[in-house]
Amino acid sequence: MSGFFDQLQFWHWLILALLFAGIEMLSPGFFFIWLGGAALLLGLITLVISSMGWEVQMILFAVFAAASVMAWYKFGRKLPGATDDSTLNRRGESLIGRTGVLVEAMTNGRGRVKLAVPC
Repeated sequence: MSGFFDQLQFWHWLILALLFAGIEMLSPGFFFIWLGGAALLLGLITLVISSMGWEVQMILFAVFAAASVMAWYKFGRKLPGATDDSTLNRRGESLIGRTGVLVEAMTNGRGRVKLAVPC
């Protein structure tokens, strides 16, 4: 059987890694990045060992992809997730309820305030 698979080279795997990274950016979740990492790893290995057949490359890709996804589910999901701070990344809302001291007088609607700790 001759065809595309007989000519798999390292750059094919690097392009596949970039495609998976692009899909990861466009999709919700956190899955395709691991497939891209597996493709990147196999691309680097294929760069060093260029005599690998396509069958071995496909098996290695499947093993690397499965191992990276399983490693994420085992170890990565334990990382801290959501925060209880409902005003995270909303600066204006985080100022509600705080007291401050006027440092510089208000002139033309502008001045300086030194904020104290939240109530």
